[in-house]
Amino acid sequence: MWRETGRWVTNPERRDDSRRVEWNLLQSRTMKRTLKAFGLLAIAAYLAAVVAALIIKLTRPSHGDEESDTVDLVTIFTGLELASRARSFLGGTVLTMFGGAEIDLRNATPDPEGACLEVRTIFGGTEILVPEEWNVVLDAQSILGGSENRAGASGATEGPTLRVHALTVFGGLDISSRPRSEA
Repeated sequence: MWRETGRWVTNPERRDDSRRVEWNLLQSRTMKRTLKAFGLLAIAAYLAAVVAALIIKLTRPSHGDEESDTVDLVTIFTGLELASRARSFLGGTVLTMFGGAEIDLRNATPDPEGACLEVRTIFGGTEILVPEEWNVVLDAQSILGGSENRAGASGATEGPTLRVHALTVFGGLDISSRPRSEA
């Protein structure tokens, strides 16, 4: 800037200061609008997930009990505990939304061909307990969530196999092995 008879004059090679201030204000307003739009979009997505969960809860009941060889378990906005004593467990599906599920397979006998569980966990948690002699194969997809297979740490290869196909979204799946419980 140069001094010219008692006042400051803008360097002609630089942009006018008032234009720079206007540009910064425009950028600030645009950023605020963008953040507000993303915030509203996130709230709308969450509300859509809640509505979808309510619709699923009303239209898809849970099937299966401790003696069932196949299960179709649905838990939404609540918790579920199942301690299976099936004589030829084949597998099934588990859907957990905004809640939790504990599936205890330690007293179940798997089918000789093995068993397969499809687990979907959205905004919740699912825990699967298996006997130490079972082999567990986990095929998991996670979106801002996680899946962990801590079963079969003993290295058993001769035992029955449980295949778990999982999708976790903002949630978690934990598979662990513990000694069989006394029935």
